[in-house]
Amino acid sequence: DLQECIRNVWSVCKKETMMTLNSGAILNMAKDGIEFTVTAGGWPFEGAKETISALHRIGVPTFIASGDRVAKLEKMADHLGIPRDRVYGVATPTVKAQIVTDLRREYDKVLMVGDGINDLLAMQSADVAILTLQQPGERPEALYKEADHVIRCVGEVVPIVQELLGGPGICDRDACGASYKR
Repeated sequence: DLQECIRNVWSVCKKETMMTLNSGAILNMAKDGIEFTVTAGGWPFEGAKETISALHRIGVPTFIASGDRVAKLEKMADHLGIPRDRVYGVATPTVKAQIVTDLRREYDKVLMVGDGINDLLAMQSADVAILTLQQPGERPEALYKEADHVIRCVGEVVPIVQELLGGPGICDRDACGASYKR
């Protein structure tokens, strides 16, 4: 049942300072009832808040584009220090790509950091595509082919940006894994 599903996910996530929780049910109209329930929970990558702060200190604006609901993303943005007017929720892969395209009209360079196939179109639209492997799991080869950089933790974004800006990196790459392209 859906409540049991929610309780199970909550038991894993409840100690996090910031997390999101989404649930749904899959109806089978032929059986006239709920066939499956789904609940997913998550929280920002370790180091995300510090990475956003470091980017803001060097004058780099940050945005969120996600398939999640806006209300949940705004709370996450508040936690991370991203202004709410830079949050795009309920963004399909096509919408994410359009957001990146629109940002390219406003900024000299747009970097897209993503971790799943739903980010591929936006990565293709960006000037620089960064694939993060911080969340465990397999990824399609197409993501590796599109990525200009593959990172193991989001903190590695800062030295990539610093390099693009012509300055020194400020992240200890040994602490968060070397940036590489597959």
